[in-house]
Amino acid sequence: MRIRHVLLTAWAALAFVPPADASLFRVTIDTVPLAGVSGFAAFDFIVGAPAAGNSAVLNQFTSDGTASTSSSTGDVAGTLVPGPLLLGGGSQLFSEWLQGFSAFGSLMTFDIDLGANTSPGGRPDQFAFFLLDGSQLPFATTDPTGAGALFFFNLTGLGTAPVIYTSAFAAASIEPIGADVSEPVTLLLALAALASMGLARVGRSAARARPQD
Repeated sequence: MRIRHVLLTAWAALAFVPPADASLFRVTIDTVPLAGVSGFAAFDFIVGAPAAGNSAVLNQFTSDGTASTSSSTGDVAGTLVPGPLLLGGGSQLFSEWLQGFSAFGSLMTFDIDLGANTSPGGRPDQFAFFLLDGSQLPFATTDPTGAGALFFFNLTGLGTAPVIYTSAFAAASIEPIGADVSEPVTLLLALAALASMGLARVGRSAARARPQD
């Protein structure tokens, strides 16, 4: 596990993409190729540099597989089932819920609510999901870092969007089920409203100053 944590820290330093504008998502993972195989689902929260105080809250987890033991590391509160399960938000750089399966099923789903605190700079906080074999090694994905993430999110004040990798072993689809208006959009709306108020005020002043016939 120590080696995997080191790899994840290195992976997080490289896996940065620009954000989008949602924070609540429904995740669906097709695990038909793994049906009947034993392994683990790893839910990982990785603190950025500097830390922004974000967290990830998981809820509504379902699977038609046969769950076995689970374990946690770092800042973890609650349980995956029945939920909610909170990862991050504390002082630990790495937090994980590791859910074992004596046999994967064909499908698993869960909702995830992500924090959106702005990192002052550097690398953002991140949430990542991995499917691991019985030796806790990741099933291969197209993750270019080689860490084997099936998907991940950057958590930023501008919102977030998933980066999804492909795999011969599983397929993830992620849909927003709630959205936050991003700070730039909010600012633009406020500026537009102020501009409209200013134009209206100028119009009224001009009307008052216009000479009467």
